[in-house]
Amino acid sequence: MAEIVIRTADETAFEDEIEEDLFPIAFQMTETEDLMELTANVHEFSEEDIEVRLRGKQLIVIGYRGDRGGDLEDGDAFLGFEKSFALPEGVHAEQVKAAIDDGVLIIDIAKGASLEARWSR
Repeated sequence: MAEIVIRTADETAFEDEIEEDLFPIAFQMTETEDLMELTANVHEFSEEDIEVRLRGKQLIVIGYRGDRGGDLEDGDAFLGFEKSFALPEGVHAEQVKAAIDDGVLIIDIAKGASLEARWSR
């Protein structure tokens, strides 16, 4: 499992944001009393292509691969998506963990507790 760094809005690694979804990504959410988990099939992207940001009460997931001027025939086509989710009150960066495991993006969001025990496996 390749862990992804959770960034604040001012720590972004990407030059600009995606203006529109150019690649459809469907997220599934499961929720328990203590945890929200978002998952998505992102097999077209590597961990370097995915950025997870916290901006206030918003979790923003951006995928960005290829050259905007690229061409499908050359295999360099630009793929991009941006999704945002409202977070529960009081969630902080240390309560959010993200990773890609076998082409599946997994984002765990603890409600009021740390994720260290869950992610130390």
